[in-house]
Amino acid sequence: MSLIDLKKGHGNNRKKKISVDEFIEQANLYAQGKDATLDKSRHIKKGRKYKNATFTLSPDHIKQLDALSKQSGLSKSYILRLLIAELAEGDDLTIDSLLDHIDAK
Repeated sequence: MSLIDLKKGHGNNRKKKISVDEFIEQANLYAQGKDATLDKSRHIKKGRKYKNATFTLSPDHIKQLDALSKQSGLSKSYILRLLIAELAEGDDLTIDSLLDHIDAK
């Protein structure tokens, strides 16, 4: 290797910036042996801003979330966002029935 190889380029070979969720989805697809460029059905919209959050889950809930992730091929964060969106669109009766179901256990 010569010193000329260490010279900084003109920026023509910049890598495309992707969000964390896009990276996770591409990593999941790669792990499943799928080509990330061919799977457009799970494409995450660009420009979304996400913020890290910490949640406390029981070991059983963690196992269930992990199983859902493996079964569906979706990231755990994506599954949680889908569930939150679904509950947010629901009416109070849906949430109340869910809470009753949880209390019954």
